[in-house]
Amino acid sequence: MPLALTAAEVQVSDPDTLLAALKTANPGDEIVLAKGTYRDVALRWSRDGTADKPIILRAETTGQVFLEGESYLRLGGDHLVVEGLVFRNGYAPKGGVVEFMVDDGNIANHSRVTACAIDHYNKPDRFKSDHWVVLQGRENRFDHNYVAGKLNEGTTVIVELNLEQHRQNKHLIDHNVFGYRPRLGSNGGETIRIGVSAFCQYSSETRVENNWFERCSGEVEIVSVKSSDNVIRGNVFLECEGVVALRHGDRNRVEGNYFLGNNKPFTGGVRVVNESHVIRDNHFQELTGPRFFGTLPIMNGVPNSLPNRYMPVKNVTIENNRFFNCGSLVIGEGRDNERTVSPTGCRVAGNVFWNDTGVPPVSAVSDASGVHFENNFAEIAGRPHEAEGFAPFNETVEKPGLLYQTSTYTPSLPITRGACMPAYPPLPEYRERVIEGRRLQVSPGADSLLAAVAASRPGDTLELQPGASYALSRALAIRHPLTLATPAGTEGRALLHNPANKGGAPLLRLENGGSLSARGLRFDGFSENGVADAAITTDSAKPMIDRFSVIVEDCDFVNFDSGGCSAFVMTKGTYADSVSFKNCRFENISGTALSLRAEWEDKGKYNAEYVTVENCLFVNIMGACLDLYRGGNDESTTGPFLSVNRCTFVNCTNVELGSVLRLIGVQVADVRNNVFVESGMSGRSVRMEDHRWCQMLVSHSNFDTSGRVESYYEDRKGPGLTFLPVQFVNRAEGNFRLEPGSPLLKLGSDGQGLGWR
Repeated sequence: MPLALTAAEVQVSDPDTLLAALKTANPGDEIVLAKGTYRDVALRWSRDGTADKPIILRAETTGQVFLEGESYLRLGGDHLVVEGLVFRNGYAPKGGVVEFMVDDGNIANHSRVTACAIDHYNKPDRFKSDHWVVLQGRENRFDHNYVAGKLNEGTTVIVELNLEQHRQNKHLIDHNVFGYRPRLGSNGGETIRIGVSAFCQYSSETRVENNWFERCSGEVEIVSVKSSDNVIRGNVFLECEGVVALRHGDRNRVEGNYFLGNNKPFTGGVRVVNESHVIRDNHFQELTGPRFFGTLPIMNGVPNSLPNRYMPVKNVTIENNRFFNCGSLVIGEGRDNERTVSPTGCRVAGNVFWNDTGVPPVSAVSDASGVHFENNFAEIAGRPHEAEGFAPFNETVEKPGLLYQTSTYTPSLPITRGACMPAYPPLPEYRERVIEGRRLQVSPGADSLLAAVAASRPGDTLELQPGASYALSRALAIRHPLTLATPAGTEGRALLHNPANKGGAPLLRLENGGSLSARGLRFDGFSENGVADAAITTDSAKPMIDRFSVIVEDCDFVNFDSGGCSAFVMTKGTYADSVSFKNCRFENISGTALSLRAEWEDKGKYNAEYVTVENCLFVNIMGACLDLYRGGNDESTTGPFLSVNRCTFVNCTNVELGSVLRLIGVQVADVRNNVFVESGMSGRSVRMEDHRWCQMLVSHSNFDTSGRVESYYEDRKGPGLTFLPVQFVNRAEGNFRLEPGSPLLKLGSDGQGLGWR
């Protein structure tokens, strides 16, 4: 039985006594959970306190009570308080980590979760969605918590409005640190969402106040407001890729917030949709985001729009905001054949713009007559901005200045990180986990490399002997950051192969936690018993949630020449920060050489953020040389970003309707200085299916007896596209460098040669 210290205090030290104490607690009781680690604790707490005598569950020491495994918290009843717990090293098996509801008939009201942490508490599969905090009921508070490291799909914090008892809730979300949330590579990565489109006409009256958002970059909507009558006030958004999106619902207020981009990419401010919002007294600093990630995009609407599309913007007030070295306030953002209704009845007044880079304070991509400007002040590149509703600075107007740099906090900020952070040492971010490892030499021989990889540590470099053979009996499993390389400055490639590959196993498989750097290797898919399915692949049997990179230089990929085999394959559910192949040779491959198309469900998901293919040679490839896919119409993500530069393609992708480079939904692509010879002859050399807003360009490339460049938009074809015959130094002997004296040696975008060198 629990040990009663006083009539109102009970100390517990194991899950059974904790659950027993929760069931019998009375108003005014305080349950104290001893320091330690507790696994698989299902806290379903239904009890009622009173306003002056809440029931409290708290950690003996804040930040020193760890709930791990499949632990979670559900609150039902009135006036409950939970304080000082930490959720880490696990995930909630069903539902949220913290929910203010036990079931539909048992909802929490007037309750509070404070000084807690949820840190890297992720489901192992990145597309198994969950929400970490779900606010239901009315007048609940979530404050002074640390929430960071969400890697899987699902909003970090949501406010539910699906039942009448959740509406007009007056919840308070305040003084929290919302930390690191990296790009998800998909929709569904918001940090806070208030409501959903189906219930956006209802008032939520939620307040999000005095929180610290730091590098919350899951998707374009950091805070997604999908209901009415909410207040977003006094928050700091530091280097967050995205915006506060007034996405659905009316009469929301965004005031007194600080959006500090520090010139990081895709940092934004507030995006405006719907009616009667007020955006005032905010500070926007060094924000660089384009389009929906912009400083203050005012959207075009859809005629007779359904709730889940874009209601026209009407009667919005934007006043007394400060803009320092930011992008423009854009009128009519998103204008296309569907979004044709311009903003109306809007007022922009008393705002101050200062920009030393020449970016104008306002731009319009639609009819701007419905936006009225008055008493604004702007100085652009040292000159007053001359436009109706703008005046030069005078002695009564303070110019906005830099309020934050790196680690310097100023009194002007409404809140500091330290004022919000509970007493808890956070787990390291992904970018802090890579450590400098050992440099180890691996002797050639059967499975010597398998043994070396199994014994390696994160960050190690395994040095292979140039020209030596490393035979494998099964796939190399890479489970942490690792480098496989021949020593710099040596000639000859170390050979990786599986001489008895009956099942077609890949040569190397990245598993969760693994990243790969490879240099000076030769991957050979042939064996007497069968051909490897791939040289390098990601794990298709187990989920991969950790972000990773694949960096390959000076490597050969040859003889993956059985049906559907590839050099590199990313499997479904995997997402890389970067995939890079430089100075590599791909030859005799029957499938797709580089396959990043596993997310084919047209939901805006994709396999890699940054993809680079540079100075590579592709010869005798039956499938696509590169297949990079992002399907659907979703506009909430940044990538993929692609660069294909100085590559040569010879006898590639001549299957009917094939595409040498198949680029579906890629948002930014730079394809330049390439040579196509007898490639894509029955289809395309480059196929693009891209949206109008995408930045795609094929330039300074030569096509000899090859397919076309295909896009719906003609401006994707840039300068320097030629169709000259190509002569190589010695094609028969595999020397595919341009013959001396070739005119292509001066046609590059930099005045140098095209193709592989």
